[in-house]
Amino acid sequence: MTDKKIIIYSCVTGNYEKPVVHKEISKDIKYIFFTESFENVPEGWFMQPINGLDNFSNKDRNRYIKFHPSEFLPTHDISIYIDGNIEITGNISSLINEVSKKNEDLFLYRHYERNCIYKEGEKCIEDSLDWFWRIRKHMKRYEKESYPKDRGLFENNIIISKNTQKSKELLHLCWQEYSKEAKRDQLALNYCSWKLKIPIFDMGVSNVRTGGKFFYLDLGNRDREITFIHLIRLSVNKLYLYLSKKLQIIK
Repeated sequence: MTDKKIIIYSCVTGNYEKPVVHKEISKDIKYIFFTESFENVPEGWFMQPINGLDNFSNKDRNRYIKFHPSEFLPTHDISIYIDGNIEITGNISSLINEVSKKNEDLFLYRHYERNCIYKEGEKCIEDSLDWFWRIRKHMKRYEKESYPKDRGLFENNIIISKNTQKSKELLHLCWQEYSKEAKRDQLALNYCSWKLKIPIFDMGVSNVRTGGKFFYLDLGNRDREITFIHLIRLSVNKLYLYLSKKLQIIK
């Protein structure tokens, strides 16, 4: 382990996920869990109540904390954000040592299926992760700015960040894009990197679903509430996709 101050943090709002049992907790690292209830906090982590974001939805509170580590965390050199359903499975000393030697400020794992935010936007419409018109408007704006296709896509469920001015600028711009456009930060991060000319270090294809060296994603741990609005959006987006396909056939 380096002599740098390392913080791993996570955030669960609205009891969205059950507590994860982590296999590796290091005495050299501080673990901070942002949430409203002690019941959400994994063993070995410090609970941090969420203050000052009362006007945000549960999802937006999570994203704001996710993309503003320097604003919410104690003094540190490197922070590692993990989603609430990510389990730490290995000793991450070698990972931190590797990151410390790199010139980049932000480090993420590559998406395991897609390499383009435009293709990701299509998938988000298909899965009804936001209204189709918000996603279409979002992607059309990037097209007008000549953001290239197939320029990469990251998972965003694990974000390693050096506490530098460049990382602050990049993460904050991603929050701004998320807050004013489609509510999918994966659609914004690569664009923000390109816009600011701040490179992100590609840590390779994410293998957390099959049990990576350091992290594991437990998809069964998420308790996603199906709301009336979600059901309406699902129907509207499916109708849009159906009509779009029909129009293409006619043409």
